Amino acid sequence: MILIKTVSYFFSPLEWKTIYQISKQEKPPNKPPSIATILLMVAKLGGFLNRKRDKDPGPTAIWIGLQRLKDFTLAVQALNNTYG
Repeated sequence: MILIKTVSYFFSPLEWKTIYQISKQEKPPNKPPSIATILLMVAKLGGFLNRKRDKDPGPTAIWIGLQRLKDFTLAVQALNNTYG
């Protein structure tokens, strides 16, 4: 069994930095957070509330979060291309 510990296997630097900035409202760190942290941020974008008694986020929350992340990433790319 191979454990993948790096976020860059699943998300580009632009994607994980975008989700970090949206979720935490602060500049992303130089070192990427764990996959679990990023997936929780994505699930929250998809409507997951992360209450004390909630189970792990389901596929629907993650799917919607990934769609929203793609939209935000495209917006960041457009702004970077337009304003540098």
